[in-house]
Amino acid sequence: MLPEPIFRKAKARAAATQVAEEKITAVDSYADKPWMKFAGALADFHEENVRIAKMIEEEFERIEPEDGA
Repeated sequence: MLPEPIFRKAKARAAATQVAEEKITAVDSYADKPWMKFAGALADFHEENVRIAKMIEEEFERIEPEDGA
């Protein structure tokens, strides 16, 4: 069995390697979806996005007469 300090270092390095591999895979998956490179570009507009999402949700909660309700 490995000494505890060595085991912890190996475990941390494995986790970091896994994260790096996942990021590389995610970037590679954008190649067939060019619009994905802009994902997150509107993150600075979080409050506005929340406001718009709320408006959309409220609109879809309305029952229209033609829906038969």
